[in-house]
Amino acid sequence: MPNFTEKQVKEINEASNDGERVVSLYQNDCYYAHLSIYRFAVDMAKGKAVFDAGCGTGYGSHYLKKNGAKSVLGVDFGADAVSFCRRHFKAWGLKFRRMDLAHVTGLEENSFDLVFTSNALEHVPDVENFFRSANSVLKSDGTMVVAVPPLINDKTRQADLDNKFHLNNWSPEQWMHTMEKYFKDVTLYCHKFTRGDEIKLDFINFPDQCKITEHDFEFIEVTPAKMRETGTLTAMFVARNPRNQDEIPSTGSPTEFIDESSSRPPPEGSAPTEAPEALPWWKRFFS
Repeated sequence: MPNFTEKQVKEINEASNDGERVVSLYQNDCYYAHLSIYRFAVDMAKGKAVFDAGCGTGYGSHYLKKNGAKSVLGVDFGADAVSFCRRHFKAWGLKFRRMDLAHVTGLEENSFDLVFTSNALEHVPDVENFFRSANSVLKSDGTMVVAVPPLINDKTRQADLDNKFHLNNWSPEQWMHTMEKYFKDVTLYCHKFTRGDEIKLDFINFPDQCKITEHDFEFIEVTPAKMRETGTLTAMFVARNPRNQDEIPSTGSPTEFIDESSSRPPPEGSAPTEAPEALPWWKRFFS
């Protein structure tokens, strides 16, 4: 059984937002699977100014900075998340700020080399407004990396629809179609666990049972059809060559849906990125 103090348990509980956020204090398979998404972007971030949109508890922002990013600005809607980030991750060139991704404000145009966002955009109302902002704050040779849930079959689609806080229930084709309105080049990648031995992923194991690292994952360029065939942990997109401002949809333009994908408003009375009530994996032995 993991050896956590009462204070650590309380901090993990508060930072995890009832299991929706991954926390660096609890480094199990789930943590390293999420961290591998940041590792995917390390080479793109080296020597660059990075905007980590929806940074959660900040472990990934810190990881990119530690691995060579010139600067990293991590933003999240949750005040508790930003407070956690500032307490646990301090480095020159690393900053955290509270911000709603549907309304990105206070950032200069053409000021970032990389916009990175992992498992956040499914929560964002008017997600096209975020893409519009990403297009604006990126330099002309900038890159955007997006990780979202993979709705590639009936099972994954229904699971996403059952989470009422996932507002954008989009297929890989829909994400790609929408991003291509703001970026000239968009590439899709599968996210695979490739350890190659008898170890299997267990997203609800304990940290002392974890035998993997973020390096045990691979990202393979695919088409949406191939992703449906082979499966994936995450739908990963790399978007390059931001379109000129006069080429992108104007503010308030409706999203064009090309398949069964859909968007819905946030539940009444909720914050834009408020997480659902769920039982965190680590709570099994503290409850």
